[in-house]
Amino acid sequence: MNNNFIELNEANFHSLIYEHFSAHQRVEDDSLNTICLGGQVVGHALAWELVQTFLAARFSGAERHCRRLAKVAALENTPATKTL
Repeated sequence: MNNNFIELNEANFHSLIYEHFSAHQRVEDDSLNTICLGGQVVGHALAWELVQTFLAARFSGAERHCRRLAKVAALENTPATKTL
């Protein structure tokens, strides 16, 4: 399997949103830029509200959040050592 697909699947798992707090918190704290809504879990009206909340949220830029994102970026730039 192509690693790009694995990364995309992992990113979508971490961006699964099914309630209002996560819809804004993940953007504000983690600079999340993708949203995944479960069709079996979230109805149409709630999905629309979650998307609106997600789009209205802004990254806070707080120092602790920037440090965490820098750690993630460093990990992403590290060559993979895992073999199958």
